[in-house]
This record gives sequence, structure tokens and C-alpha cells, in this order.
Amino acid sequence: MKYPNTIDRNIYLAYIHKENVPTTKKTENQQQHHQSHQQILDAINLNWDLNYPESLVELCVKTISENWNILPLFRGILVQENRSLLADILEFENLQLGDLCTHIKANSLWKRMYGTKWPMISNHQQRPWIELYMEKYLSESLENLRPVDFNIDKIRSLVDLCSPFVRNLRIDHLQAQPAHDNDTINDHIPFDTILESLNEIKSLSISYDCRTIGTKFYLTCTSISDNDIKKFTRGLCNTDLHEFKFHSSKLEPLMLKQIGLALDKNTSLVKIEMPNCRFGDAGLSSFCTILTHDSLPHVRHLVLSNNFISYEGAALLANILRRRKIETLDLKLNPILTEGANEIFALAGIVELIELNLSSCSFDENIEESLLYVIKNNKRLVKLNISINKLSEDLGAEILNKLSNNKVLRHLDIRGVGISHELKCKIDAAVLENREKNNTVGQ
Repeated sequence: MKYPNTIDRNIYLAYIHKENVPTTKKTENQQQHHQSHQQILDAINLNWDLNYPESLVELCVKTISENWNILPLFRGILVQENRSLLADILEFENLQLGDLCTHIKANSLWKRMYGTKWPMISNHQQRPWIELYMEKYLSESLENLRPVDFNIDKIRSLVDLCSPFVRNLRIDHLQAQPAHDNDTINDHIPFDTILESLNEIKSLSISYDCRTIGTKFYLTCTSISDNDIKKFTRGLCNTDLHEFKFHSSKLEPLMLKQIGLALDKNTSLVKIEMPNCRFGDAGLSSFCTILTHDSLPHVRHLVLSNNFISYEGAALLANILRRRKIETLDLKLNPILTEGANEIFALAGIVELIELNLSSCSFDENIEESLLYVIKNNKRLVKLNISINKLSEDLGAEILNKLSNNKVLRHLDIRGVGISHELKCKIDAAVLENREKNNTVGQ
């Protein structure tokens, strides 16, 4: 784009022939109030002034752009407007990524690069576009790298290039290496070297799941080997994360223990997510061994959805978390039954949870006493999800009654619990009233 400049009338007349300026069609009203020689510029036509001669500054900036691969000049351009113009016209497709990272941090250039490579992605967090680009670039490079093509020198060069800009690393899948001979499980690319070099990383989300394998599918192609977890935890020990997520990959109890011990080295960890890892009560017990002492003191959010946790696991978890300042707990899709749900609701009264998700946890109307106690007495619980469980119409009426004493709860999900639509609407209205009151107070 060309940045606009104000000009005086004489310069305007010297460059523009008024008789050639496109005009809009006048309405009858306009013809009555204007003289016949007057013209109205067509604001919709953005090409009416394309024939202006380029200034010397613009010619210089264009020359710098055309020869940037030979002389990468950016910070040496003193005027900000000229640097912005260079960032807008620079043809980055044939330039080295390392040179661009070193010399240009301008948001406009990196936003343009990001939009060209990955369209339709927005920057909700208002972070520097260079960080978003380098994080996505590193993620895609690792996800598409086959284990047989792994070269430690190339990986170190890649990670060293991206490291200063990577705050969040998200790996949604990894390439599976076809098994050979009698091998029943294979290794994935090693993450020890990768994580050890990411000095600025604060959030890690990883899955060893496989997106495509074609005709070479075998049953254990997405399994994690002992060597995988050994190298992963070795790298994990050298990070200082705020958020950790390991998802959609089956974890054995010993693997959970190794991950727990590695996370124990993270002094700033606030959130742990391990959904869809199918580790059951045995895996939860192994992981909880690191939570029984003063490790991970800052963890406030715990997500363990869809992991085959039973009521015994729920009771163990509730006992462990009683001594921690937990704020968010997500156990959806775990068959903890009414016994396990009672333990979790008792925990909610002790640690004063802010958000609790027990959707699809297979409990029934026998949960009435502990559920109603939490709704009536808990002064911090803001979000509660008990959807897809077997409650009753009578329990729904009691929930509505207890909500009259609760001024804190702003979100209550009761879909698919056996409550009539009419009663559900009344409960939703009561919760909505709380939400509106709290929003008014916040303003």
C-alpha cells in the first residue's frame, strides 16, 4: 500500500487533469444545488490516481526491495513510513527465512507472510505475527518429518532459528514409521534435542497420534515406545512451562510416572491437561505419586477427560487434591459413577473450585444430596457441567429451588439429564440472572 500524504492545491492541479477524473452520477437533488461545471469524485473507484509519478523515496525503497537478497537493509532506513513501505512491498517468497528473522520484525510483513501460507487464521491474542509464524512453521516441520529422515544437525539448525520466537508449541500428530520384521512398535522423532533448545517456550501441547499412514497401517502404529517417552521426558525436564498438554495418545502407568517426574522440574506450571490418554486408575495412581508432596505448587487447572477413570480413581484424586488450591477440574467422559461424583462434589466444598466438568460421568439421581449442597453453599463455583447424566424431574426442581440462594453460579449445563424442557428453561433463566448481575457489578 502507499501511505497517503497531504498536498497543496497547486501540486494537485499539476498532477491531475480534472477533466479526466471519474465522477459519480448526480442525483436530481445534486443537480439542483450544484453548478454544471462542478464534479464529484467517485470514492468507490480506487484506481483514479494510479498514474501519479513515483517519488524518489519510493523508487529508492523499491530498489532496496529488489536487491534485498544481496543487501538486507531494513533498520538502516531511518523513517518509519519508509520501513513500513518496504515491509509491504518486499517479495519474501525467494528470501531466506533466517535473514528475514534477523533483520525484520515488522508486524505487517509477518502478517502478510502468515496469511499467504496459512489463510483464514486470526490473531485473537494480539501477539507479534513473527511469533505466530515461527511457531506454526516449527510445528508443521516437526509434524511432517518422518523418523527415517530425522537429522540431528538439521533439526538443531531449525530449532535454533525458531527458538527466540516460540512461546507456544502445538504438535497435533506425528509421522508413524512403518514397522519392520518382528517390530511391534516403533520410535517417533526424538524430542529431547528439540525441547532442550526451546528456551522461551511456555506452553506445550503434543500428541503422538497419526493422521495418515495409507496402506502401511498396523495396529500399534500410533503407540508410544519406551524410547519415545524416555527422550520426551528428558527434554521436558529442561523446560519451565506454564501450560502442559499431552493428548490423544495411550499412556501406560510407568509413562505417567516419568512425565510426572519431568513436570516436577517445572516451577511455574499452572495448567496440566491429559485428555484422551486412556490410562485408567492405574495410570492416575502413578501420576498422583508426584502430587502427594509439595511439588507443582502453582497448578490450578487439571483436565483428565476420557481416561477410563472409575470411582476408585476419582476418590484417589479427590483425596490428593484436598491439599491443593485447585480451581478447574475436568473429568468428563470418565465412568466415575455416583460414588466417584460424591467424592468430587465433596472436594468442591473444600478447595472451592471455580469450574467443574462432570459431563457423561454415569451418575444418577442418588447424587442429590452432594449436588444440592454444592449449589447451595459453594461461594466460588462459577461453571458447573453435569450434562449427559441420569437425573430426575424432582432433582431438577430441587436444583431450581437451591439456585435462589446461589448468586455466584453463571454457567450450569444440564442438557440430557432427564429434566423437562420447561423446568430446564426456568433453571437457565435463574443462572442467566446471576450472570447478568455479575456482569453489571463487573462493569
